[in-house]
Amino acid sequence: VGNGSLTANATTRIEDNTATTAGGGIYANNETTVTLTGTFVTGNTADGAGGGISAEADTTISLTNAQIRNNSVPNGSGGGVYSDGGSSLTITSSVISGNTASSTGGGAFASSVVTAGGQANINNSVFESNSAVVDGGAIESLAEALTVFNSTLDMNSATQGGAVAFTSAGTNSLFISESTLTENSAASNGGGVYIRKPFATSTSQPVFRLSDSIVMSNTATGGGGVYVSGDENTGIEIVDSTISSNVASSIGGGLMVTGINDESSFTLSVTNSTIDGNRANTLDGGGIFSTAGTMTIEESTITNNIAARDGGGIHDAGSATTITDTSISDNTAALRGGGYYKARASTSTSFSSSLVSGNTSTSSDGGGIQFRGSSLILSNSTVSGNEGSFGGGIRIDQTASVTFNNSTITANTARGQLGGLGVSNASVDLFSSIVAGNTDADGTDPDVDAAFVGTNTNNLINTDPMLSELGDFGGPTLTHEPTQGSPALDA
Repeated sequence: VGNGSLTANATTRIEDNTATTAGGGIYANNETTVTLTGTFVTGNTADGAGGGISAEADTTISLTNAQIRNNSVPNGSGGGVYSDGGSSLTITSSVISGNTASSTGGGAFASSVVTAGGQANINNSVFESNSAVVDGGAIESLAEALTVFNSTLDMNSATQGGAVAFTSAGTNSLFISESTLTENSAASNGGGVYIRKPFATSTSQPVFRLSDSIVMSNTATGGGGVYVSGDENTGIEIVDSTISSNVASSIGGGLMVTGINDESSFTLSVTNSTIDGNRANTLDGGGIFSTAGTMTIEESTITNNIAARDGGGIHDAGSATTITDTSISDNTAALRGGGYYKARASTSTSFSSSLVSGNTSTSSDGGGIQFRGSSLILSNSTVSGNEGSFGGGIRIDQTASVTFNNSTITANTARGQLGGLGVSNASVDLFSSIVAGNTDADGTDPDVDAAFVGTNTNNLINTDPMLSELGDFGGPTLTHEPTQGSPALDA
């Protein structure tokens, strides 16, 4: 169809057709409008692109209550649907299932490579059991904007981006909201979502926003749930979402964010979200692995994640990190930083009104926090119940500026020395804080070595603080409350 329109309804079945180039079931170009409502497009094959449907040159495709099933492309992209050349694709209340592509976009491929302005919108639809040999088992997009709303992407597979691959190099954005991505798999990176080098002119609008969504039980080599490889001015936002039970055979179990060139203006923010039960089976970052220039985590929970090496909860190799009103709990690293690991020199991290508890470094240091940056600040925060070899609560082994304000480090355990705070080559300034009630193997300095304490103002150190168990005493996270007779009441 060209320079016209095609409309089909529920009485129409387009099935078992073959095209030697594009559009096994339907081929449309030159500003054509294709509207399918309740239509079945199934069992079609195209050798080049669009096993079920192919659209090029500013064509508009609208699918509503459609079934796009078991179509294939042996030598190209878009097993179910292929949209290129500035075309617009809208899929609503439809099922895209069992489609295959030898290249990209097993379920759907959307591109604006030829003519700028192409968009793709997925609403209230199901993408299941689609596969692509290269990118995007369910969806591969180079479009100006890809929006996925209230949809389910389940059991899709590809080399990169088991469910979604977004590989645009322009000022383009991917938005996923109120959706579920489960049991998708990527042989390489991004079990649920894979994003490569999306360049943006500013960070006022994020390149990737995941909101009110669940990314669960996906698998990949890197970034079991989500993988982002960004460039300057790339912005990633995770809001009101859960990333859980994903597995990376190598690195970044839940979320992996890494830069290509300039990472200084590359931002990651996680807000009111849960990163839970993810695993990095060989390397670092059970929950999150990030090299973002700026990382902000607010009102979130990082829990039950596991890394085979460093950073059970978070492995942070970025520049500036702020963690506020957040709980990092019950994570495990085989080596350093059971809860949080800062791996990059000349960088800073600030914890505010946050909790680091119950984390474990099974064979090395820093059960709660291992810090190798240049500036660490804890304000109104609690580090409790963590375990490591040296520095059960916190381990600082680089020259750094360290300041604790109104914070508590207690009930941590070291299998070696310094259960609370293990410091080398740094001076710790303490203000109205508690570093007490920790234990270590030899009992020499269970809380902190006094030689490494700089400013010491109004603190409790190396004494029984007489605190309650962790509990909900009204703040954003669990805390310890002084019990009757505690010296903290008069400090």
